[in-house]
Amino acid sequence: MNKLILSVTGWLLPGVVILPARTLTSTDGRTLEGEIRAANEKEVTIKRTVDGREVKVSLQLLIPAHQQEVAAWLQVKSLTKLTFTATKDKETSNTRSTGGSTAVNSKDQTWSWVITVKNGSAFPVKGLSLEWAQVVERTDRNQGAYAGPSKTIARRSIGTVPVPDIPAFGSVKVKTEPIVVQSMKSLSYSSSTTASGDRVTEVTSYKWDEALSGLGISLLKGTEPVVRLKTGTDPRATNIPGRR
Repeated sequence: MNKLILSVTGWLLPGVVILPARTLTSTDGRTLEGEIRAANEKEVTIKRTVDGREVKVSLQLLIPAHQQEVAAWLQVKSLTKLTFTATKDKETSNTRSTGGSTAVNSKDQTWSWVITVKNGSAFPVKGLSLEWAQVVERTDRNQGAYAGPSKTIARRSIGTVPVPDIPAFGSVKVKTEPIVVQSMKSLSYSSSTTASGDRVTEVTSYKWDEALSGLGISLLKGTEPVVRLKTGTDPRATNIPGRR
């Protein structure tokens, strides 16, 4: 299995912010108003509204509903620590050749993108999905027909995959569906006789090849995009995940 590694980093979208100040209640009825500044699985640090001091509170001392609020804050915070790497993965390859007056060599391959989502936070990330769009670009190298190579979009595909739960400081991999990538080269031979009786053979060559050249990603929390990424040929010519 051949791999071409391309490291790319997603960017956080506006709107993913730290939640505002709130009032937390302990199991014995006491309240504390302030802004959450830090948290982990055991305790939460609050900047008190009344005097700006930071205090630490054990999560076990909070009522269940406010323990869940702290967990939600951690989830939002962890979304700001997500990054991507994308890898082109060649899965199959098949070559064919024909002879005669026109010799043709052609190749069919299937490629996909392997996308690694990394969590740089100390809190697990759950409930994400990933929308993707990928593009195959064709380069026409027909000698004599063009001043230079001509590039066109050969095909594109889109899809959605669920993202497995990502542990703290961990990563998971998801894949796009395989997409066909082709290439072809031909040599044509024709013979003619000049007025003087000389035999002339003319050779005409024609070549085009394709490459998996573009990727667009939207990482979603529910229906809201959290992180987006684009690399290579822009898939937005017809459709790209996250454009609503």
